[in-house]
Amino acid sequence: MPNQNKKIFFPEEVTDIIFDLIKKYKLEETQVKIEKEIGQAKTIEERIRIASTLPSIQISKTAREAAEGKISPDEISSLLQKRLGISQKEAEKLSNDLKKKILILAQEIPLEEKVEILPLKRAIPKEEKVIPLEKPLPGPPPPLEKPPLPPKPKDIYREPIE
Repeated sequence: MPNQNKKIFFPEEVTDIIFDLIKKYKLEETQVKIEKEIGQAKTIEERIRIASTLPSIQISKTAREAAEGKISPDEISSLLQKRLGISQKEAEKLSNDLKKKILILAQEIPLEEKVEILPLKRAIPKEEKVIPLEKPLPGPPPPLEKPPLPPKPKDIYREPIE
């Protein structure tokens, strides 16, 4: 049963482990083929649909579902077999590797309880009083004087004209 008060996180090295598993189970060709299809897709929706079939995505999705308790450890191999189109024997081996190499790295982080945000009370009363200045400000400020420009250096690369 998934716990709604916790979020599952995996460390960054899980990405490398997934790609090592893709190599080990000879799913690289499928990965590359689908990546090419993504590049040829015309719409973003089509790209997303195609990308969801990548072996790397399917493995990570299965790992997350197992870590969150949405699927039992016994269901992992049959789900991988279905999602990746591999033999039952390969799916069982991949399932064991997934459990040994990825699921043990899953970290549960408790979600903070819902915090009710109360509206702030006004620090200034609604009827604000404007305090007039004792002396009115004079007209516009005087223009700033520009500092004089430094003299131009003598051009030593040209001969003077006479």
